[in-house]
Amino acid sequence: SAVPVDPINVTACTPFSVTLQDAYGNVANSTSSISVSLSGAGTSGTFYGTATCSSSAISSISIATGSSAANYYYKKTTPGSVTLLASRSGMTTAQRAVSIVAADASNVVYSAFTTPTPRNVCRVSTAQLRDVANNVVNATSPIVFSLADGSDGVFYSNSTCTTVITSFTIAAGQSAANFYYKKGTAGTVSLAMSADGFPTRSQNMVISSATPNKLTLVTAPSPIAQSTCNSFNIRTRDEQNLD
Repeated sequence: SAVPVDPINVTACTPFSVTLQDAYGNVANSTSSISVSLSGAGTSGTFYGTATCSSSAISSISIATGSSAANYYYKKTTPGSVTLLASRSGMTTAQRAVSIVAADASNVVYSAFTTPTPRNVCRVSTAQLRDVANNVVNATSPIVFSLADGSDGVFYSNSTCTTVITSFTIAAGQSAANFYYKKGTAGTVSLAMSADGFPTRSQNMVISSATPNKLTLVTAPSPIAQSTCNSFNIRTRDEQNLD
């Protein structure tokens, strides 16, 4: 069983061949149609009968009468090492050790804000690089992502939300980086990140008002005139003294 390149890429539909040999290692033609079983594809690995790896999966191939070989195709969507086997009863099993490696980064995802974030709270998110098969991959060179929210929120580089940024970098050899976000008013914002060669990614983040924990009495201007009727207003406020 032969493979043209090792390692192979997770995105590749790679051709392999099974060749008949006689007892002395010479290529030999089959005198009848021979079915050869395929195994060892591994987790997320699949054998195919066509060069696009888009047909139904197969578990065997046939070497036609008068032929010495037949081709099959293999694709695996996660990195790792496998040993591909081609076997038939009464014949020596052919095997080939193959390494599958992740593709270059082509996508970025970042942690979802599944619960509302109180206003003025510094919130972290982790951006992570993925390949076309959604495997986590490292950057081969620094990648700069621009940040935007279309609102009055602010992005930061540190967990105390004191250093303002408009972009962040995933360094070469790394797969992820953090950024932080804070917004002082309640509402829903759409956080977006973009970089050359990558699709723009965005997701909604709900900024909520904090739980009220105090009452504030708002009075008319002081002093007030004797025997006049004056209005007073009682407001609830949170720990940041915001309504």
